[in-house]
Amino acid sequence: MSSAKRLFKYMVPYIGSALIAFLCTMLIAFCEMGYVSILAETIDAVKIIDTNGLPTEIVFFKSFSLQKAVDQQGVSRFSIKVYLANSDDAIRLITYVIIFILIVFIIKGILTYGKTYIMSRIGQRMILNLRYELYSKLVHFPLRFFSEVKAGDIISRGTNDMSMLSYSVNSMAEAVQAVATVIVFLVMMFIKSWQLTLLAIFVFPPTMYIINRFGKRIKRASVRIQSKLADISSYFAKTISGIKIIKSFASEDWEKSHFAQENKAQYSVSMKRVKINAYQVPLIELISTLGMVTVFWFGFWQVITGKLSTGWFIGFVAMVGLVYKPIKTITTFNTSLQQAYASAERIFEILDIQPEVYDSPSAISLKRING
Repeated sequence: MSSAKRLFKYMVPYIGSALIAFLCTMLIAFCEMGYVSILAETIDAVKIIDTNGLPTEIVFFKSFSLQKAVDQQGVSRFSIKVYLANSDDAIRLITYVIIFILIVFIIKGILTYGKTYIMSRIGQRMILNLRYELYSKLVHFPLRFFSEVKAGDIISRGTNDMSMLSYSVNSMAEAVQAVATVIVFLVMMFIKSWQLTLLAIFVFPPTMYIINRFGKRIKRASVRIQSKLADISSYFAKTISGIKIIKSFASEDWEKSHFAQENKAQYSVSMKRVKINAYQVPLIELISTLGMVTVFWFGFWQVITGKLSTGWFIGFVAMVGLVYKPIKTITTFNTSLQQAYASAERIFEILDIQPEVYDSPSAISLKRING
């Protein structure tokens, strides 16, 4: 069974809380879509006022729907008509828009707090159970196990690997929100302009390829890094426990020289992972920039030909940026996720060891002894 499936088992008891957190992320995405939409509509409204003067009638969300919900004049059934008689009405309209945006931001903040708290709690509970299971397994191992396995390696699996796993689980909230944001905004973008949306998402296949390709290399590098950290932990444990012998033979310089080699080895494997990350980020940013430039050029052409309003051109560019940003978040999360898989494999190696001594199924429990 893969590490991902085994880790998911620890999350199953909290699936209800996870669904609530996912609902929060979806609502956060709708909040972001809400203020982008209202800003785009407001820009178009200001343009109408500047062109037609006052009094005038403004229709918000004129085409904010699928084709079946649009009448013969091309106006959506869900549109909002506002009549502006004078400048006071226009100022009042802008005030309402600002209040609406502030309310949306407040709601988004509350939802973000809930999402972050719930996902962090789930992650901490998972690590709590996994750490206890690891410790419970260790105390029942025979003495021969502890003589064959380095103490530092065991300590590293219970501390460094657990910390890496905890960090990755906690960052899952950001990744889930990124996925929800991409889904919500892509639906909105398809409604406004399917041509621009297709141009925007052409960056997805090469981005996913890069994430998958580099993710495998990051995982292999992470396994080596955790192994080297275990060696360093073992060296510290050996030095502290044998410090009297080191002092007796005046071998401090020899120990320092040997530790320097271990330290440099850990540095070398860490830098390999750093290089992989350094290659990955600019490649994805380059692909995202190409997508943004293409959307900008074609969107500008649609504005000139009257197929897209100025406000929604600006709004569409903003949505593309809000879609590409989560892709970077997913890329960062994939890096920590691969590190988590590497740490999980090391932890499960201990959990998969079968004890040499078993209790008989018919064994009698020893009751409390008095005397």
